[in-house]
Amino acid sequence: MQRPSLVLCLAGLLLASSASVAAAAPAAKAPTVLRVGVVGTLGSLNPVLYTTPAAADVLAATSDGLLRYTPRQSQGHLHYVWRPDLLASLPRIAIQGTPGPNADVTITYHLRKGLHWSDGKPLTARDIRFTWRAIMAPGNGAYQAGYNQITAIDTPNAQTAVVHLHGTFAAWQTLFAALLPEHALRSHLDAIATDAAYNDHPLATGPYAVHAYGANSVTLVPNPHYGGQDGPRPVLRELVVQSYPKQSDLIAALQAHQLAVADLLELGTATVHDLRSAHLAVLSVPSAVFEQFTFNLNDPIASDRSVRRAFYLSLDRQAIANAISGGRWQVATSDQPPWSWAFNPKVPVVRQNVAEARALLSQDGWQLGKDGYFERSGQELVLDVSLTRSPLHAAIIQMVSRQAAKAGIRVLPAYFSTQALYGPNGMFAKGTFQVAEFGLMDNLDPDDAAIWNSQLGSPYQQGDDFSNYQNAAVNAWTADALAQMSPALRAQDYRKVQLQLATDLPMVPLFYTSTEAAYDPAVLGHVSLDTFTGALFSANAWRPTRP
Repeated sequence: MQRPSLVLCLAGLLLASSASVAAAAPAAKAPTVLRVGVVGTLGSLNPVLYTTPAAADVLAATSDGLLRYTPRQSQGHLHYVWRPDLLASLPRIAIQGTPGPNADVTITYHLRKGLHWSDGKPLTARDIRFTWRAIMAPGNGAYQAGYNQITAIDTPNAQTAVVHLHGTFAAWQTLFAALLPEHALRSHLDAIATDAAYNDHPLATGPYAVHAYGANSVTLVPNPHYGGQDGPRPVLRELVVQSYPKQSDLIAALQAHQLAVADLLELGTATVHDLRSAHLAVLSVPSAVFEQFTFNLNDPIASDRSVRRAFYLSLDRQAIANAISGGRWQVATSDQPPWSWAFNPKVPVVRQNVAEARALLSQDGWQLGKDGYFERSGQELVLDVSLTRSPLHAAIIQMVSRQAAKAGIRVLPAYFSTQALYGPNGMFAKGTFQVAEFGLMDNLDPDDAAIWNSQLGSPYQQGDDFSNYQNAAVNAWTADALAQMSPALRAQDYRKVQLQLATDLPMVPLFYTSTEAAYDPAVLGHVSLDTFTGALFSANAWRPTRP
């Protein structure tokens, strides 16, 4: 699913795009203590109930799930596959009946033998069943998509869980991204959300465990019972994660060598240059957020496909991305990221062609006025773009306005608050905008029915179809993709959707931004970065360059 990036999609965060930088350095002589900085509050560290990016970063080091989304290189291209994490093998799926809401589905999970929680108690299939019950308990307020289709979980032995669902759940790989321990929480199943003691010090299944939780920091220590498959056991004696209210404070602490790693950053080109000049390493990977223009197809001008196509042709999106990011951002071609298994590489890359844009508008009945802008029937071609006020959006709209003007299209920005745009009574919900520029966030699952399937309902109820886009074929493809549990079959549907969107143009994609981290290579010899959860997912492999 995808949502505006201002509303962060935290449910089911696993692993996506990754990058690493290694510095030639001697191996550590002894374990040590390292400090990591993150921006924002930490909140609950319960792996099922957390709500902040900073908490997700910590949990990447402490909480393993049944499956993990893992990067693979193939013919020079990065793509992702699901592989077992706590499982001994990939799950076995059986479907009775026609795939869809009335099918009966069975998913059989086999845990690896010898798994333990960080307190030494065995991790068993009963914990899978308990996690489901805890998520469905009304008092916990957990994200229930998919879990609410489970009718029963059988545990024939300690390593096997047989999950029964009514109706297919397309994103089944995202189930049980984290587990809860039955032995520690069974006495208050309905009140886990209010268990401050556990939520501050959850039991771990990952390489690190929570040792202490302060006002603005969490101290992690190696999990003595870690049995994961993700590389070596950690050697650091302690890992202190410090939260900062502002990124500028975090960067200052790193430059002052108070931190070994600064994680979850959004860096400008000048800041990247300053960090590298200070001999700090900067990691950058494509983020899950892509900037784009959405058109309100109920508007008389925005509904004109020739206008939308001409606007698209007027833009040099790579030049805009390079100017803002210094070459770190990748141009988008659709609503699916290049690293997704649902991405369609056959969607054409639209490049700037001002002459073609002008010719297209002329064929559509627009005439070039003396001021250099097109007009028709006495009305000038103006696109009123609604957006939130931020340095990124201001830079985007400034360059877009200049480029569109060369094609005879006047672009006028109008800035609004987040609530005015996205709120239940905001412009998107009421459809009172013409064009909007904002970021959309991709989740691990490529389901985009909420945005493009016009039969799902109105925004903030069942979907986010802000554009009022209607296409019967897209409705059918997105519905079919949700009825399937095979990634190969679902990918066929999503690739058709991407091609159709490239023809209909309810939106104009710009580029994927980046997720960044920085670290001191004089302290650490190797750090890897993850799109969703930051650098801590690789902390078990961190090796200090000095004791």
